[in-house]
Amino acid sequence: MKKLQVIAMLVAFSMTAKEIEVQSKIESVSMFKNGLGVVSRVIKIPKNGIYLLKDLPRPVHGTFWLESDARVVTRSTKREFDVPTPLSKRGLISRYAGKKVIIQTMGENSRTLKGLVIPDKLKEDEQWSRRYQQPNYYYNRANTGPLKDNFITIKTQTGVLTLKTSLIATISSVSINTSEKKMQPVMLFTVSNVPQNGAIITLSYLSTGVSWAPSYKIDLLKNDKLSIVQKAVIKNELTNFPKAELKLISGYPHIQFSHVDSLVSLNTLSSFFQQLGQRNTSRNGRQMVTQQAMMNNVGNNRAASRSIRDFSGESKNGVDIHYQSIGQHALDKGDALSLSVAKAETKYERLIHWSIADNRTANGRYIADYERRQNPEKYGNSMWDSIRFKNPLKFPMTTGVASIYENKRFLGQNISYWVNPGGKNLLHITKALSIAKIHSEKEIEHKRESVRLHGHSYSKVKVEGRIFVKNTCNSPIKLCIDRAFSGQLIKVSHKADSELLEAGVYSINERRKLSWELDLKAGEEKELVYSYSVLVY
Repeated sequence: MKKLQVIAMLVAFSMTAKEIEVQSKIESVSMFKNGLGVVSRVIKIPKNGIYLLKDLPRPVHGTFWLESDARVVTRSTKREFDVPTPLSKRGLISRYAGKKVIIQTMGENSRTLKGLVIPDKLKEDEQWSRRYQQPNYYYNRANTGPLKDNFITIKTQTGVLTLKTSLIATISSVSINTSEKKMQPVMLFTVSNVPQNGAIITLSYLSTGVSWAPSYKIDLLKNDKLSIVQKAVIKNELTNFPKAELKLISGYPHIQFSHVDSLVSLNTLSSFFQQLGQRNTSRNGRQMVTQQAMMNNVGNNRAASRSIRDFSGESKNGVDIHYQSIGQHALDKGDALSLSVAKAETKYERLIHWSIADNRTANGRYIADYERRQNPEKYGNSMWDSIRFKNPLKFPMTTGVASIYENKRFLGQNISYWVNPGGKNLLHITKALSIAKIHSEKEIEHKRESVRLHGHSYSKVKVEGRIFVKNTCNSPIKLCIDRAFSGQLIKVSHKADSELLEAGVYSINERRKLSWELDLKAGEEKELVYSYSVLVY
């Protein structure tokens, strides 16, 4: 009861006391890659009273928090302020007609003009006629709104001058009101129990309007070493902040209500409940592209070629969200900041990577040619000149663009997925055109078996595959071959790693991947043979 009485007294006090305008300082901004950022703002309070903050935040639902060493009751409301009247060059005649003005023109021959603006009665009459007198719908639709004021006529001491409005840099008049009354949203803080040396109010919330994009520059050095530089580009569409600590967040956060505005921002109840009922696609849709932690989809050749062992680096936090401070920076709204944030060197190995995609559907049939043509990257079987290395940075390599150079020459660009410190990363550079390759499959002659499962009849077919490779380069190479297929493995020649893939959980056939690593001398050739059985519907 006492708490309720105190709050009631504070509210009653806020209705009569004078409101003191205060400024907030953005202390830090921690940004995700999907346009969301965690903002921390500080307000200094010298004594008890009611304080008004004009810059009302727009938090994500459930993320607005206030901390203070005083007692604070917060209220979002509206107040009337004098704001500059917006002016366009289309309204110069009606705005300044009959007024004494000072005009500064643009261009190399800029000059100052003083005089009286002469109303253009012809244009005003013509404007009224076009807007209200024409009954034709199509004619009215083409001429709605005020006519464009191309010229303004001024009577000066030397005579009458007609000036094109596009040449006006500034125009001013002492006899015209340049501001107007307008209601604006504000936040009121009713503060009591302030310590003797003052209090601090800290506002923390999640908001849209700030983001960062990572990129990596990889230079291939001598002695099988490479240099990697991580760069960040920050885009600020949130607000101006003169100096704040910026932090980059890597990871794939689950933000359930990122599409819902908090009621603190004076969001209406109807809009609030409508946003709650909508699917979370407006903001988190971008996360699917920018915040991917790792891609385990077998349909993506690039990701499917990576074994789970490649991600076996160390995760220091226990939770795969990483904060990285890049110091204090000043940014205005609309600014972009680009800077290098980390650099390291490590060993790498050069290899040729060949990923052969699974060419069967879940029911064992071959994928149609038209579907392959629609997604050539998914079902392609190109060889790639690649590099493989361990992440040398002290923090995870987040998903971003990686460009590869050697001797200051650009070699290629790829996407690097999330890799923990010490984890393996595989990046493609360019297609390997100097390696001869053939991949073929055929059915092994035998009596087909009929298998009935879950009310359907399947034919059990045995398939033999052959992979032929020849090193036509004049130097030895390391060749890594991945072959994904549907069915049960029967046998395989040469030593190969066999991995059961998750994609086969909802398939009548298993989905597997065979992986070979071969060292081929110059001119050396090799043939790999494998066989498997598959159920075909």
